[in-house]
Amino acid sequence: MTFLQIKGLRKLYGPHVGVHNIDLTVEKGEFVSLLGPSGCGKTTALQMIAGFIEPTDGDIAVDGVSLARVPPAKRNFGIVFQSYALFPHMTAAQNVAFGLEMRKVGAVEIASRVKETLSLVGLDGLGDRYPRRMSGGQQQRVALARALVVRPRLLLLDEPLSNLDAKIREEMQEELRSIQRNVGTTTVLVTHDQGEAFALSDRVIVMNKGRVEQVGHPETAYGNPSSQFVQNFLGRTNVVSAKIIERDGSYYAVFDALEVRLSGPQTTGPTRFNVRPERVRLSSDGIAAEVRRRVFQGHQWFLQLSSPLGQMEMLAANDGTVLPSVGDRVHLSWSETDIQKVDEGSAGT
Repeated sequence: MTFLQIKGLRKLYGPHVGVHNIDLTVEKGEFVSLLGPSGCGKTTALQMIAGFIEPTDGDIAVDGVSLARVPPAKRNFGIVFQSYALFPHMTAAQNVAFGLEMRKVGAVEIASRVKETLSLVGLDGLGDRYPRRMSGGQQQRVALARALVVRPRLLLLDEPLSNLDAKIREEMQEELRSIQRNVGTTTVLVTHDQGEAFALSDRVIVMNKGRVEQVGHPETAYGNPSSQFVQNFLGRTNVVSAKIIERDGSYYAVFDALEVRLSGPQTTGPTRFNVRPERVRLSSDGIAAEVRRRVFQGHQWFLQLSSPLGQMEMLAANDGTVLPSVGDRVHLSWSETDIQKVDEGSAGT
């Protein structure tokens, strides 16, 4: 069931278009991410949903009711900012209780809901601690508890994990997703981090220059990007030239010494394909290459290779397999399911 509906949302700053005609629906209980580079309009879109910025055009509705005349304080949304924005002179419990006090909730209910919500975010026994005596991860939990304790209709998250170190950030991603599923609150996250969006989201909305480039499940956006921008933004990619030929009724993409049979009819002639580094494989024959660089990344190895197709990148799992060293000569290959034609019409976006 559609819960949040955005129609023709646009924001102009003089001649500059901050957000350009966004149409989007979010289902009740869904977790979606506005994903894109700095300046793409994702935070502007979130702030228009929150009511902090007035749209130039378009409408935002929740449960079928337009928010055009509803001020931010009356929307009953929970918001977590990048800076957490905790009151330093208040304890964790007092920070969490603040929104309830502003709503004139009774003292007994406030105490009960604050205790329940602190427990939900894993802060049992820390209600009396001040923010300055808490770690970054604990402060983030307080900010999340403060947003959830008011039982918001919609939870808005503006880069909430960006100030945390890598290990704590990964742990908080798991916690945040678990809490969201437990509570069931419809959530919109703004992030520039593809891994974070993939880990948390039911769907991602990839934005570029104020426009929505693609909406879809994380695995769909990554595996079947709708434009060259999406392909390049969502991880590394190799762009390689090929020639499509027809032989005996079948079609093949010829990459130097590698031929890949293609399904269905094709337009013959020169073209280009995207090949993700993790889809490049070492083989006994195929494209000759030389290892130029080898980097250990913990769970995987990153290889940079020179080949007749140009510089190639490859990712190999750290599964105990012996990999070639710098200077070794190897062969590379891939199959039809590993490649995607370059969208030449959007290659420059």
